[in-house]
Amino acid sequence: MWRSPKKRRTIGLAAPRNYWTAPTPWSFGLPRIGGLPWHPIERTVEETPRSVSGAGLASAGRFSLRERLPSLVNLDFSTEFGKRVQKRLEHEQIVWLTTIAPSGGPQPSPVWFLWHEDTVLIFSQPNTPKVRAIEKSGTVSLNFNSTEHGGDIVVISGVAERLKGGPPATDYPDYIEKYAEGLTSLGMTAEGFATSYSEHIRVVPHRMRGF
Repeated sequence: MWRSPKKRRTIGLAAPRNYWTAPTPWSFGLPRIGGLPWHPIERTVEETPRSVSGAGLASAGRFSLRERLPSLVNLDFSTEFGKRVQKRLEHEQIVWLTTIAPSGGPQPSPVWFLWHEDTVLIFSQPNTPKVRAIEKSGTVSLNFNSTEHGGDIVVISGVAERLKGGPPATDYPDYIEKYAEGLTSLGMTAEGFATSYSEHIRVVPHRMRGF
């Protein structure tokens, strides 16, 4: 049956008003990552999340990035390399947190951390360069020191969020126990540390690489 050009252009374009496709990482403002499997989050139309990117992570209210994107974490700890990464996340004392400086360049900082519920928890003093950088862009990377011969390289890419009003360091006994010796060497109590390092940062990892 012949149809006019005008009618042909309109056929198939109309969709139900309540039609919604499952979100992808880049629909939240996150960078595309080649080869990263994505498992759609099943939601009803009324539960469709708003776009979250950059400084919006800090104003996400009581819902953290981890809760908003539950299937973002996709690290495979079943491989030999994955097991090494998991061990380092659980036992290393220092990790390098690299944020994006205002100039657009990398801004690395050595930090204490805790691997907690598939996320990396970091506590910082207020108004530091890394905190300001995370406010503008949540894109970060984490890496551990290599061996003296350049082996055991681990780099983790992820998204960081500043948890305004988040729990203090003293609410994480494993963190305080892990750095008890470090606190003693600094002449600080756990309570004093929690007061000085009151900025609660959470990093949700989405990719790891190394050798």
